[in-house]
Amino acid sequence: MRARVTRTRALFPPGETLIFSAGYYQHVRAYLPSYRAWLYAPDSPASRTRVVPAGTHHLLLFDEEAHPAAGQADFARLTLPCNGVPFWYATVRDGAVVRYDPATATVTVAGP
Repeated sequence: MRARVTRTRALFPPGETLIFSAGYYQHVRAYLPSYRAWLYAPDSPASRTRVVPAGTHHLLLFDEEAHPAAGQADFARLTLPCNGVPFWYATVRDGAVVRYDPATATVTVAGP
């Protein structure tokens, strides 16, 4: 967790970043309170689609299971040194639509 929080603070400005998380949502709220966070609930259809708010340039998948869907070219990853788990992030634009598919644990970004 320390590596994930440290990398987030070093690479992604709080005012420009939206953090996507389920399992670590409370960690984000505790350790990164100045960041906007989206709690996605795999069992709640209402939480699976969101529109990127104005001023957001970075989307972080702050979760070990969620990952980009095939063909999502805007995503890149950092590998955390502590456990080798990929830490996915993407550049996004205002108004883009982010969707989570619980059947495959994948994330897509579409739109402007």
